[in-house]
Amino acid sequence: MRVLFIIAVAIASLWLGGCGTGKAYVNLRKPIYLVTEDSFFTGCEKDPAGSGACRESRSQIVRDGVMLWLNHFEKDVRPFVGIVSNRDLVPFGTTNQPIHIMVMPGGCDEVSKKKTILACYFGGDWFSEPHINFTNTAPDHIAANVVAHEFGHALLGSEHYDNEDGTLSIMSEAVPIGGVVVSTDIDRLCWIHKECPKRKPVPKSGKGTK
Repeated sequence: MRVLFIIAVAIASLWLGGCGTGKAYVNLRKPIYLVTEDSFFTGCEKDPAGSGACRESRSQIVRDGVMLWLNHFEKDVRPFVGIVSNRDLVPFGTTNQPIHIMVMPGGCDEVSKKKTILACYFGGDWFSEPHINFTNTAPDHIAANVVAHEFGHALLGSEHYDNEDGTLSIMSEAVPIGGVVVSTDIDRLCWIHKECPKRKPVPKSGKGTK
């Protein structure tokens, strides 16, 4: 299934992290919707570039973060992810609960042991749907690598992990600057999700280079 971003409404330091609660619940064969709440665009009305450009820039960051995961799959079968600006735009009967994206200073305090945290993911419960909360609108908070980390919690669950060689991964507790999703992250995703779609071939080391 091709990825489609329905509405386009636009690097974290090592000591700042992200965290998540809740189990991995998404079905990769069913549409996944992200709802950008009004708070996600806080401050755009004062942006020198204009409110519209600011909103598009932040929406693009969300798309970029999600695509760090989806780019590992063949285009014609990768999971469908739609970004909408209102909960009412999510089709009725959608299997996966929509994930709300918002900015709420202090909204991650209950799950953080740090003084400062970039963002956090909550898996939702009987009374609320899942959401990704950014604690600030600064560029090191709303960034593609942070989006990828928090979206990773929706895909994988609340666990943090480092790469096998001990280096920081996109799902490390401290989100690395410029962090990306790598093949071992997709290995873990497909181990959890048996409905994992066909992956792109992983380039062999030394092939195609000069």
